[in-house]
Amino acid sequence: TTLFRSKTIYKSAAQGKYDVYGLFMQRSLQLLHEGGEFALITQGTYLEKEWAAGLRILLSHSAAISWIVDLNPFGHLFFKAMNAPCITVAKNSPPPAAAQVAAILSKRSDDLPDKKTNERQAYVAQVIRKIASSIQHGHESESIAFAECCLIPQIELQKTATSRWNLSSSRTAITANKDWHTAAELLEVRQGVTPGGCLEIFLLEEPVTTHLKLEKTLVHRAIKSKDLERWSVDWHKRMLLYPYH
Repeated sequence: TTLFRSKTIYKSAAQGKYDVYGLFMQRSLQLLHEGGEFALITQGTYLEKEWAAGLRILLSHSAAISWIVDLNPFGHLFFKAMNAPCITVAKNSPPPAAAQVAAILSKRSDDLPDKKTNERQAYVAQVIRKIASSIQHGHESESIAFAECCLIPQIELQKTATSRWNLSSSRTAITANKDWHTAAELLEVRQGVTPGGCLEIFLLEEPVTTHLKLEKTLVHRAIKSKDLERWSVDWHKRMLLYPYH
């Protein structure tokens, strides 16, 4: 009954294997008077997940989105290990034809590790405020420390709502060649290697594999989840030795 009611009341957000925070975003628009504004801290997965296509359509066509602030690397710092935190600010009113969305993207910062928690929090907040202030004072794009910000025409978000929202300042439209390998093929998510039996896998540094003159067919590049950032992989010369072919 609860599931049926959710899909009836929240037709835009309650699609597929939806995340419950999407219902709160749609409910905010339902509760606000015309011109009322909400600011919510949720996960940022709604920007690209398939289940959130209806929510993206709703937000981009029925609300004037003013800010999307990606705090992806700082979930542990502010929200006790919240995954991919994101601040969304939007007004319950049809967006003007020339409406623009201020999008702030964050990446991991090397300036943080040696500072105390409250100092790191203050530093991150300071950078976000500074870059937001720069945009509010007329700059169309800005980059400060770990953050970058740009203004995106909301009409772009309307056009890409069914697929995913690209908030990068270097947005480009590329038509894929059918002969190209896709990122999904190259970086397919796996649940780890489970050879079973008495087989073993060894994690080594690349110089070690070179020194031991291991056959290339037995050695493969390895990455850990913390080596991944949005749109990039930072490889630290880790190798997996799987000594069976």
